[in-house]
Amino acid sequence: MDKDAELLANRIALLKQEEGKTRKKIEETKKKSKEIISKKKQLEEKQAKKMSAKEKEMQDLVNYQQEMMEIKKQRQEEMRNVQDNIYSSKQAGAKNLKQQSYQNDIRKQEFAQEVAAKNQEKKSLVRLQEEMGQQKLKELKKKKMQQYKQNYDCLLYTSP
Repeated sequence: MDKDAELLANRIALLKQEEGKTRKKIEETKKKSKEIISKKKQLEEKQAKKMSAKEKEMQDLVNYQQEMMEIKKQRQEEMRNVQDNIYSSKQAGAKNLKQQSYQNDIRKQEFAQEVAAKNQEKKSLVRLQEEMGQQKLKELKKKKMQQYKQNYDCLLYTSP
């Protein structure tokens, strides 16, 4: 019985030794499992950060492109406004020039009418003066004729 007890004690010691080894392996496995889970979590976090950075980069790119489109639209709008202003300015200038030309034509016509009226007045005055001059000439001739006649009559009647 001593032998059986010794064998049993040895067997219990071996089982305890194996249990210790198994517990140690279980602990190592738990430790490795925790490390693997930790590394997996770190890797997932790293990948999540990369994805987040990539998404942020893509969002920044989209925002930049939208800003550039807005700037382009604003520039096009400004360019259109400048072109419209230039066109309006040219149109107003042309209209103003036409108006001035029209007013100059009216002034020219008025001036020509005034000159024509003055010339007509002068012409009438000259005709009147010519008529008066001819009238005076006729009267002078008539007077001279009367004087000649008187002189002749006088000569005729006073001659012996």
